[in-house]
Amino acid sequence: MKLHEKIKELRQSKGLSLQELHRIIVNDFKEGAVTYRTLQRIESGDTDGRGASLHQICTALNITLSELKKDTEEEKSPVDLIKKNKRLGKYIFNGLVYAELLTRQNRNFMVHELALKPQGKTRLEQDPSLDSEGKRFEKYAYCLRGKITCYIDKDKYILSKGDGLSFESSLPHWFENTTNSSTYCLIFQSPRSL
Repeated sequence: MKLHEKIKELRQSKGLSLQELHRIIVNDFKEGAVTYRTLQRIESGDTDGRGASLHQICTALNITLSELKKDTEEEKSPVDLIKKNKRLGKYIFNGLVYAELLTRQNRNFMVHELALKPQGKTRLEQDPSLDSEGKRFEKYAYCLRGKITCYIDKDKYILSKGDGLSFESSLPHWFENTTNSSTYCLIFQSPRSL
């Protein structure tokens, strides 16, 4: 069973419509609540829910994340095959930047392909210094095509095709395409951040 099918099954078993589930989430999480549209996309399988979204769904359904993932493809499997036409979710930063998730939530790391159209840039990001187990958050950017400018703290790095850059992601950072053609890069993060 797929995770989105399990969410729908659990919601229906509690006699809740999707709108009622969203109202419970909004009541619990206020302005930090997942949007109704995102909830629709998660339940229809159009996107994998991020950790924070799944946490909110579990809270509203009064279950644990382990209970939600039990007997689904999201339980830890030794192998995950992600086909190009079956990517796990597309996150649109703005009209010029989007990221496609390449790893499932059940992994300890995260990889996404970041696409930046000309003059596109991501928002400022900064991860916590350490996760709950005391591990330091790190990222690695690998340029697949074009050139990408990486701003990390007060420094600027320009990556061309084949170049890589690793850094502690607790430093403030963002990525920008200052060229006239689209840029693509892979972003690896460990440990996985919500």
